[in-house]
Amino acid sequence: MKKLFYPLALALCLQPSLWAQDTFYVSGMNGSDENPGTEESPWYSLNAEKWTEGCTVVVLDEVYLDPVIGIGEGQEEVKVKEVTIKGGAPEAAIIGLNDEEFESGELNTSSFFDVKRGKLTLQNITLKNLRREEGNTAGGMIFVDAYSELHTENVIFKNSVSEQGINLRGGAICCEGKIYAKNTTFDGCKAFQGGAICLRETEQPIVGHFENCVFSNNESADGDGYRHLDASRLDFICGCAGGGAFYIDGYEMDIKFDKCYFESNKALNTARNATGGAVWLRSNGTADIPCATNVSFTHCTVANSYSLGASGFLHWARPDQGEINLKFINNVLYKNRTAGPQANLITGQKSAPTPGVSGSFVFVNNTSMLNNTYVDGVEQVDQNAVNMSDFGGDFDMILVNNIMLETVRIDGGEKPVTYSWGWSVREKDARCTGEYIIKNNVYDGVGGSYDATWGEGFLWNFLDEATATANRNKSVRDKTLEQKYLQLGIGGDLTVPAEGVPYIAISDGEGYAVDGGVESLIYDGEELIPQTDIRGVAKTGYSRDLGAFEFNGEASSISLEKVLSQVRVYPNPVADVLYFTEEVASAEIYTTFGACVSAVSNVKSVNVQNLAKGIYVVKIETKDGIIYSEKIQK
Repeated sequence: MKKLFYPLALALCLQPSLWAQDTFYVSGMNGSDENPGTEESPWYSLNAEKWTEGCTVVVLDEVYLDPVIGIGEGQEEVKVKEVTIKGGAPEAAIIGLNDEEFESGELNTSSFFDVKRGKLTLQNITLKNLRREEGNTAGGMIFVDAYSELHTENVIFKNSVSEQGINLRGGAICCEGKIYAKNTTFDGCKAFQGGAICLRETEQPIVGHFENCVFSNNESADGDGYRHLDASRLDFICGCAGGGAFYIDGYEMDIKFDKCYFESNKALNTARNATGGAVWLRSNGTADIPCATNVSFTHCTVANSYSLGASGFLHWARPDQGEINLKFINNVLYKNRTAGPQANLITGQKSAPTPGVSGSFVFVNNTSMLNNTYVDGVEQVDQNAVNMSDFGGDFDMILVNNIMLETVRIDGGEKPVTYSWGWSVREKDARCTGEYIIKNNVYDGVGGSYDATWGEGFLWNFLDEATATANRNKSVRDKTLEQKYLQLGIGGDLTVPAEGVPYIAISDGEGYAVDGGVESLIYDGEELIPQTDIRGVAKTGYSRDLGAFEFNGEASSISLEKVLSQVRVYPNPVADVLYFTEEVASAEIYTTFGACVSAVSNVKSVNVQNLAKGIYVVKIETKDGIIYSEKIQK
């Protein structure tokens, strides 16, 4: 047996391993499918029938793909469950049509990849020029089922068009499972639901994580949500049109956008009055199946989106039951519009309160500007940026450290006319038990209706002058844009960096926005105040600046004088007694939720022995009437 074993073992070592992750090469210019698929002798096509499990396929130039390639269990074309396809040169691309064929309107017969119970990874490659206008289509280029994953890095999806048919979901991708995209661009894609991507829950929760991605010039195109069975009957297939870039629909979802840029996406379906210029989001939730939805936008810029129906940026179809958490932190929202009757930026409208809903709407350190009427001569029906109405249940609203400049003052005639609101809220009933944390915002208008049965609710934080002032909410309504920019010390246009997302900069260190924000806010065990801005620049000064940008210029002589003259508190952390470097007219101590737990006058110290351990904010007024705030730890 030993004599047989050793030669056999040696032979197995010399043979290609059954478990080896093979690498194959493809060249549409110099290849042949009869070649072995080496770099010296590449294939002509992707040649999927020769793939091995877990293999890597390197595309050296442009390769045409038709028909569709199946990946995963139960596929007829390919038996492998996992494959990586990557570019081996800058010009590497998988194409359906050449540029001339695409521009002339020629059609493709199929998509590129059909992933079912499998995993597809794309790296350093372009997928482009696919046009499908007939049939029942989900995923223009790629379909991913509920049990599959798609990973992309340094990938471009360009000109993937699916329109005029039925059930058209995702111009480039329809994903019912998991998608992880990094440094990926979607440009010029179209579909009835989700110009670039449709994320749709069927049998499993949906997961979508997008980092450093660009979504530009995508469109929710014309199509039909019905299958015509006969002249007398319509069979409903897919519902609402919308989502210039994204259509997201499900009960349980984990969706994250980080450092992404949305530019000029549109919802233009004329037959169905499309909504959500960039994103259409439905968080389904019923008594039988409550939702569990988490969606976040951090360090993103959304600009120049447009919809025919409602919601220039994001249209949120709210649930009746379940928990949903929407989070917007360190974003720039700029010139997003709608021709319809609801919200140029975000709509979360409901016809009646939803007492079965819990969760939160977090809106922190965002710069939101000119998402309104009469900007650049564009007239629209509605006059608000964010429209929220009829909340019920244990649903929290957190609005902190934001700049919202949405109104436009038109001079002329007998008196100036101011158009648009920042927030519009309709409150009807007292069934909302959620918490409102609304502080340190600069805005130029809040509208809606207020019912006293709500107590000190949402609108109260803005409309009652004493409440607004105590929470450092400041209105700059009825000022010109130039006056607003000067007061806050910000620019009026997007700055487009060589790398990273565009932003609106703070250019004046003496402007109101500098150090105007809350430094810390702990909510549900999480610090919500970002310590870096949209560029990744760390916080400077005593507090976080308002909006998504942190001013980090040279300190002026005036600023330096402020630093030297400021009253200090010590020790920090503190156990028993907190001291001041001079006697102060008043000192107030607040929790991070804004509750005052101590107030004293004309003192040089304050006893904090009875306070619980945690983070607090001390508000000091000097004898000269100057007010300072500083965070302490007990």
